[in-house]
Amino acid sequence: MTILKSKVQKDAITDRISSASDFAWTGENSFTVPSFDMPKNFGIGLIVGPSGSGKSSILKTLGLYEEEYIWDPNKAVASHFSSYDEASEKLSAVALNSIPDQLKPYQTLSTGQKFRAQMAMALKSGAVVDEFTSVIDRNVAKALSNSIRKYVDRKDLKNIVLVGCHYDVIEWLRPDWIFDTKTGILSTERLARRPNITLEIRKADKSAWSVFKQHHYLTAELPANTPHCYLYYWNNALVGYGSLNAFPHPKLKACYNIGRVVVLPDFQGLGIGYPIFKNLAQIATHNFNHTTGHYGRCKVVTAIPALQNKMNNDKNWQFIKGSDVRKPQKPNDNSRKFGGYDETYFKKHENRITKAFHYVGIKGFDLENPNLVIDNILETKSWVDNKNRAQNKLTGNIIKDFRPTIAGETDYQFIMERN
Repeated sequence: MTILKSKVQKDAITDRISSASDFAWTGENSFTVPSFDMPKNFGIGLIVGPSGSGKSSILKTLGLYEEEYIWDPNKAVASHFSSYDEASEKLSAVALNSIPDQLKPYQTLSTGQKFRAQMAMALKSGAVVDEFTSVIDRNVAKALSNSIRKYVDRKDLKNIVLVGCHYDVIEWLRPDWIFDTKTGILSTERLARRPNITLEIRKADKSAWSVFKQHHYLTAELPANTPHCYLYYWNNALVGYGSLNAFPHPKLKACYNIGRVVVLPDFQGLGIGYPIFKNLAQIATHNFNHTTGHYGRCKVVTAIPALQNKMNNDKNWQFIKGSDVRKPQKPNDNSRKFGGYDETYFKKHENRITKAFHYVGIKGFDLENPNLVIDNILETKSWVDNKNRAQNKLTGNIIKDFRPTIAGETDYQFIMERN
């Protein structure tokens, strides 16, 4: 047992404060530091409790100290790591994904960004981090905790001790042990899964792209043929964007192309991006064309290797073709051959390897059973068009079935199952 003592000089003010509460006080203060036997050979341990409950003092009694990092004011944040790969992996693990932010000097970052940069530097075995997530938004803290857990598991890091006063990160961080200074209880049972994530989807117009364009890996421009845009919210926080482009085709009737999908940097690492892709495909293919007798079609072209691998391994997507070898440009070729972009854009990206996929999953929504389980997504849809609800049928029109939301109203939600 460790007891911390301190003594101050008594005066009229301290006497008035102590006597008003009948607090017997001699000028000496004492505090018993909570203690526990810290487990060995773990991934992440968490000491949590209210401010003033002895968390930092516990670290001292255990002989654990937080490392201080020196930031060169003449170097970018990313340059403080040993290699590009390390910088990319660790900064992504703490949701510091914005390229402009990674290239800034540390002193120009916001308080929350500075914490994440410090956290990235600390991602190694034996690290100690005090005031974990104390200075960042709580939704961001949850996303960050989930991302750190995944990184620690992937890299098999050991004996990382985090200290904080927020209990809301526990189910996202899933530490191997938790010591609560409020109760004095040590728990060594790790949660197996993170909570479900429920996203709200709202119809938007093209102006919404202005919030996301700086975070898109390819271009800040939005294709002209983008009639359908959707915003994704988590706990009332805007987290993602998705759009569908018209895709005229002589054989594929009522076909849409997934145009842009962006998850804001603070929320990357939660696994939101891929479910948004599949959700957009469901929206696109629910349209039934009574003339052709077919549901809508949906395709996507991507240069992101991780997304290509996911779609290759997902039975809901069918590989169409790749662009490992591109056809050379001819003198008379117009911009339509290059997706509506000019020759300069094409030249810049002609070496990118892209792959195209066609969505072959469930098409159309069953109003008798609106809850559709598709892989790891549970979608709950409610249509707000009273006429069509009464007739128990859809119009087959995205604009009508998924019209812009009215204030206080949600078109539908889908729940990402835990993984």
